[in-house]
Amino acid sequence: MRRRDDTPAIVYFGFAVLYAGVSGQPVALAWAAALFATVIAPAVLFVGAFALVVPLLIPAPLFRVLFVGYWFWGNAISPSLMPTLSQSLVTPLGSYPLQELFGYPAPDDGVRIAGPAPGATLNFLRPEATAATAWLSIGVLLAIAALVLTAAPALRARTIR
Repeated sequence: MRRRDDTPAIVYFGFAVLYAGVSGQPVALAWAAALFATVIAPAVLFVGAFALVVPLLIPAPLFRVLFVGYWFWGNAISPSLMPTLSQSLVTPLGSYPLQELFGYPAPDDGVRIAGPAPGATLNFLRPEATAATAWLSIGVLLAIAALVLTAAPALRARTIR
């Protein structure tokens, strides 16, 4: 029996297989796997860790409401408008790997999705985008996820008492 939580990955790779077949570019499957490993998996582990642990501290419905607020604040709002984690090393959207490892958006487009934003606060969390900072972003997301999950047993024991 197939687990329900693997559906997004199956759909993602299904589109990659479809694209590879239609375009005649089997290398698309390798690119899909690379993108999954460097952008999607760290983001899912980061967000999933918080989704598992934070409801041990606060009621789950409150967490859901706060999470939606966090998502917009931390990912959708431009850092030049207000202090936000958007375009930083700890953004689970994978801005650094997308821009530096996969070249999206194209450098000649003039659009930057990672790195310092002119006049933004919290720019210390937005170093210049390079391949090294892309790997650093992946590492930071995974390290934070591991740290949060490591704290889970202690938090669970505290809430059971």
